[in-house]
Amino acid sequence: MRKICVLWFMTMVVLGHAQGANKTGSSQVSMKPKNIILLIGDGFGVSHLSSRLLIEKNIWKHFPRLALMTTFAENNLVTDSAAGGTALATGFKTKNGFIAVSPTGESLPTLMEYAKKKGKATGLVVTCTVTHATPAVFYAHESSRANENAIALWVTNETIDLMIGGGLSYFGYRFTNEAMVTHYNQWAGEGTNFVSLANWMTYRGWKVVSNVSDLSQVKGTTKVLGLLAYGHLPYVAQGRTNSLGELTAKALELLSREKNGFVLMVEGSQIDWASHDNNVTNLIPEMEDFEQAVEVALAFAEKDKNTLVVVTADHETGGVSLPGGIKGKFVRLNFSSKDHTAAMVPVLTYGPGMEEFSGILDNTEVGQKLIQFVK
Repeated sequence: MRKICVLWFMTMVVLGHAQGANKTGSSQVSMKPKNIILLIGDGFGVSHLSSRLLIEKNIWKHFPRLALMTTFAENNLVTDSAAGGTALATGFKTKNGFIAVSPTGESLPTLMEYAKKKGKATGLVVTCTVTHATPAVFYAHESSRANENAIALWVTNETIDLMIGGGLSYFGYRFTNEAMVTHYNQWAGEGTNFVSLANWMTYRGWKVVSNVSDLSQVKGTTKVLGLLAYGHLPYVAQGRTNSLGELTAKALELLSREKNGFVLMVEGSQIDWASHDNNVTNLIPEMEDFEQAVEVALAFAEKDKNTLVVVTADHETGGVSLPGGIKGKFVRLNFSSKDHTAAMVPVLTYGPGMEEFSGILDNTEVGQKLIQFVK
């Protein structure tokens, strides 16, 4: 049975490569997309995807291309989100725990930094803190993913125009630099001896909001800092009311006004945590929530005709297997680990440039291809 499952999936990869040119969204010649939407299902491995493909109606069958991706870190066969994310964001391997820096500590230019140099708008939408490992690798450069206070300060470099997620707690940092405080006080009409990171970003022109209602009212700007929770957003199963799809739609509404295009990274952050916990009750709603974001991205790309959608993962989590179920109704999930694994993950693509993603790729190759599209 195990051999049959492996053969089935590899057949899907081959068919995705061979038949992709005949499906909607394809192109005979690789083209540079104007926009890129990179969706990362944190911990979303081949078996996670397989479990969703076995549901009769699902968004995954709309992708013309399917590839496999290796995820190992520079110093470990099993990567963490920092090293795995760094490979996707920069095209280079690094050590576990490192945020967009080389194994020896040098800063590595990121996809978003290249995009900004080309005048593109940039955005991140996540369900974790915006300072967590995966989002951080796109704008920060630190030797420890644990230092989220330091990571938050990289926001002042303005590499990212639009950020939506959690992490309000990290934006209370108080700047006491005399020049900064003076500028802020003159602008705000205040007389404080410090300025918080959140207030500094407001002074710099960002719309800083802390709830979905206020976020929904934002119009006419790409400079948005949506900090929707003090820490991480809650699990869907525990009451998260704002879907990742809705947040993605809002990001696209704002970013798509930029004439030079945009690069948007969307992360289904908590697929990973539910897989760590081997908790199906949390995992399935998180995968469904991620699928809503994927559906929004595909709908945008289908209408726009100049947007590349890439869906992948930074690593697999949980050692997931599928021992049974009823096709079209439910699938039983088993776990062999409470940690990340070295298993390959899927890469699904749609739109101009998708021809670049086929066969077996390393995560650095995926990162390099994305960067070449914006350079």
